Amino acid sequence: MIKKLLISVALCMLTSSVAWSNNDKDVATVLFDSNEYFYRWSGEDLHEFTPGEQSVTSDWKDMLTINHFADVSAPEELTILARDVLENYKANGGIVLGVDTLQQKGSQPAQYIMAVVFGAHEVAEYAVVRFQIQDGIGTSITYAHREYGEEVGERINSWMEANGPRIRQEITGLRDLPAYSEFRSEGKYEYLNELQQSI
Repeated sequence: MIKKLLISVALCMLTSSVAWSNNDKDVATVLFDSNEYFYRWSGEDLHEFTPGEQSVTSDWKDMLTINHFADVSAPEELTILARDVLENYKANGGIVLGVDTLQQKGSQPAQYIMAVVFGAHEVAEYAVVRFQIQDGIGTSITYAHREYGEEVGERINSWMEANGPRIRQEITGLRDLPAYSEFRSEGKYEYLNELQQSI
């Protein structure tokens, strides 16, 4: 599981990769923070959405990422997953702003929410992530916001101060997510080279 985490759940690590895009998939849009996020592409069990005309291959500013972990199904496994991702963020230079646990409610196991900020040369990223069991498997939902250019530290701090609490509430309350089965349909795939990606 650790190897999978290091590959697929490192925030703000701009890497060159080969991924696949399935434009034939009929995946529902996601309504988040009063904006529609449209399905853009998938890489195995990682699926990215951006609003409006924002593209995952350019300087996007807002993104939703859904990650499925088919080998995680029990509450105890979800706890380990969230803990390992948190440690991975720290190991990759992430500044952890907060970690919360949503206690078990009825048949819904406990969920975990963490907020992290990353910085690199002329790019800064804030992300809030929720871990839950959905459709019987471990699932993470990440909202990320980026700032570019000079003085990104000041701009990302100002953005977080104005929007951070609201975004945390939005990710906590997000319920209408595409089902795992929507991403498993067969279709025609095209390779995207040198794709800059983040979750």
